[in-house]
Amino acid sequence: MYTRITFLIGLLALQPGLAWPKTVEGPCEYRDGICYRAIGEVVSAEQMERYLTTTPAEPARIVVHDPATGRTRVLENPVYGSPAPGEEGAASDRERVPRALSPVERPWLHDLYRTFVKIEVRFPAQPAGTISVCSGTMIGAHTVLTAGHCIYSHEDGGWAEWAYVYPAMAGYHSTPYGESSMAGLASTTWWVEDQDHRGDTGVIRLAENTGDLTGWPAVQWDYSSLSGTINSGGYPADEGYDGYWLYVDSGAVEDLTDFLICHGAHTIAGMSGGPGWLYDDQTQERHLTAVNSFCYLESGQCCMTRYIDLIEQQRQDSEAEPAGPASDHWVCDLLYFSSLDGCDCQCGLWDPDCDQPGQAVHGCEQDERCIRPGTCICDPRCDGRECGPDGCGSVCGWCDAGATCDDGACVCTPDCTGRQCGSDGCGGSCGSCPDGSECRDGTCACIPDCAGKACGPDGCGGTCGDCEPGLGCVDGACTCAPDCATRQCGPDGCGGSCGECAGDQECVSGHCICTDNCIGRECGSDGCGGSCGSCPDGRVCKGGQCVGAGDGCGCGASAGETDAPWLAFLLLLVFLTYRSRR
Repeated sequence: MYTRITFLIGLLALQPGLAWPKTVEGPCEYRDGICYRAIGEVVSAEQMERYLTTTPAEPARIVVHDPATGRTRVLENPVYGSPAPGEEGAASDRERVPRALSPVERPWLHDLYRTFVKIEVRFPAQPAGTISVCSGTMIGAHTVLTAGHCIYSHEDGGWAEWAYVYPAMAGYHSTPYGESSMAGLASTTWWVEDQDHRGDTGVIRLAENTGDLTGWPAVQWDYSSLSGTINSGGYPADEGYDGYWLYVDSGAVEDLTDFLICHGAHTIAGMSGGPGWLYDDQTQERHLTAVNSFCYLESGQCCMTRYIDLIEQQRQDSEAEPAGPASDHWVCDLLYFSSLDGCDCQCGLWDPDCDQPGQAVHGCEQDERCIRPGTCICDPRCDGRECGPDGCGSVCGWCDAGATCDDGACVCTPDCTGRQCGSDGCGGSCGSCPDGSECRDGTCACIPDCAGKACGPDGCGGTCGDCEPGLGCVDGACTCAPDCATRQCGPDGCGGSCGECAGDQECVSGHCICTDNCIGRECGSDGCGGSCGSCPDGRVCKGGQCVGAGDGCGCGASAGETDAPWLAFLLLLVFLTYRSRR
């Protein structure tokens, strides 16, 4: 929905030297970077006098503009408005007392008020980013009545480049009939060619048949039953009004001509192009009869341009042309629209109730809200929650490994499975290790002790190092170690000895070896279990020498050598004989 501010029908101080009539621009009201400028029409005293006392020299004709092709044509068949009862006269100088307008809070529930519209337009010569808005009235399925200066601007480049219509707007974002676009424009030669407010009427042909939704009021231009009171409506945007709400007022008809109705109804900024209508007390019927056109500065009197049969003719021609279906609009009962009965999300258009806090949501699932017509979303409820369900089928977050979600909070669960020691994952411990060990990946492991040691066991089944060949490990230090494991004698490798050999032995490669001694001996023992030789027959070995058997004592061989075994045998025999006799 767009933001808007209506055209200004301003009451400005008379300024000498201005060309009349004059289009007056109000200050910008910026919304979303766009300037929404309220403008309106004012006339001088001379212009007002001429309007009330003379008739245009040339008859009025309809000027039709096709925005798609840019073609403009003037229709024949000039038609004047029917003469009106009453007395023509000069401009009224009666004093004006401003008063509050009557608001219409839900115009879509009223047969007449739902036909009043807001009109947003842009003219070719307007500054970039500037948009102007008027009011109007539906007068057919796809025809809107408005002021001529709302669709053709003499100051801003002629015909409007585009226009959008919003029926029954009642607040920002609040129009149950959506938005309709223009397909064609028409006004009178009096306005387009002469800028004469007596022809300041126009129609917008819509591309959609929006009037089939809103309906349209009956029109009256013969004034045969005109009473002394006329009603005015529109969207004021001055004197504290914001331009988003429909207001109405009524006042006495003060000056009346064939083409103008000047009145005492309170008409302020934003009601330009809005409807003027009559109410019949007897029949209780309402008839559209004029549109708000301009104000007379000196007196503050405002005037409407009468709905002449020339405009009725154009309305009929416009209605004869086909239009497309109505744009997006409210498809539910209008009683539900902006009625503070809850946010209706499935009714075709945005329900203003959806902007109000505390309203129940209709047409959405539980815990969902409406973000645009027909679209519901669920708002995750994760305030103060770091995990667990978010209420919309998802989660507020996941907990880290080792933690579980408990009522929206991640709670650490100690885990000591397969662990002897170390952290339990939650700031606690799975246990401690005994002296001499340390915790590695949850397991107590022996701490090798090699302090001051170059070799030897490390206390954990390993070693602190190996010694070079020839060195041994003694108390953790590599020192020379005597090696006599396989040696009987000789050096131990460290400057010591593995032992000494007997006198008749010598050390060979660590072993004591007997050295045979046969030097000067020709027979007998060599001292190592061997023999230095044997004596020939008839000779015996005595002192390592072979001698004759009768040499010396005549005993033959030496007792220490040849006779010894026999002597032992004889002694044994004597001993055994002796024992047997006992």
